[in-house]
Amino acid sequence: MGKVIFLLIFIFIVYGFGYQNMIIQKYVLRSSKINTNIRLAVISDLHGTKYGNHQERLIKQIKNQNPDAILLVGDLIDERCDMSGIEDLLKGIKTYSCFYVLGNHEISADKVEEINALMKKYHIQRISSSKEVIHIQENDIALLGIDDFTFYSSKEEFQKQFHLLDQVVDASQYSIMLSHRPYLIDLYKDSHFDLIVCGHAHGGQCRIPYILNGLYAPDEYLFPKYAGGQYDFEYAKMIVGRGLVRNIIPRFFNPPELVMIELKNN
Repeated sequence: MGKVIFLLIFIFIVYGFGYQNMIIQKYVLRSSKINTNIRLAVISDLHGTKYGNHQERLIKQIKNQNPDAILLVGDLIDERCDMSGIEDLLKGIKTYSCFYVLGNHEISADKVEEINALMKKYHIQRISSSKEVIHIQENDIALLGIDDFTFYSSKEEFQKQFHLLDQVVDASQYSIMLSHRPYLIDLYKDSHFDLIVCGHAHGGQCRIPYILNGLYAPDEYLFPKYAGGQYDFEYAKMIVGRGLVRNIIPRFFNPPELVMIELKNN
């Protein structure tokens, strides 16, 4: 009996750690502000991970999903990686409407200027404390973005910028806020954005489906509440991508994910 239990535990562990292949994580949101269906791809927390030569596997998956726009919510790079994989990715998605905010690692790695130069080179728009209204088919979508709070002079300045963006929301337009960290819930829950898109938590690194949504996440520590998934507040919804990074820290029942959000009319 003991051997059977040991074998089952072993299989469970091996199977769990085998979840390293990228998946497509889909969400469907409905709103009366949406006239025709919109498909948004979300890329978060790549940390320089390479998916095949010149990011061909990741780019292929994005193209297969046929997004109307791509949202990049930070930590494409970190202190350890070079810029080649990121440039390959940006080169591969430059034909799409792409929008980007900084995560904490671009800032701590002191690579903000390099990232900005690459974004400009491939016509990818950084929305830093700003609002951009984009027209997709028959929809006007307001995209608002704020860089990670470590970019600002203080957390108070970050909060001020967030509130300023919240104040320019036009209730007639579907509004999407890009903000890297999901745990800033005191800011998010009372905002007037329709959707907040985040990353940062890496899915809590280790998961047990239906039991544990995440074991550990940066800044939330053990058993993070906002490790990944969809969270609904009174006004807004928040979607937290579990990230695309694959590194020396194994992911357990927590595959890297490309997030696809489909917006539909009620």
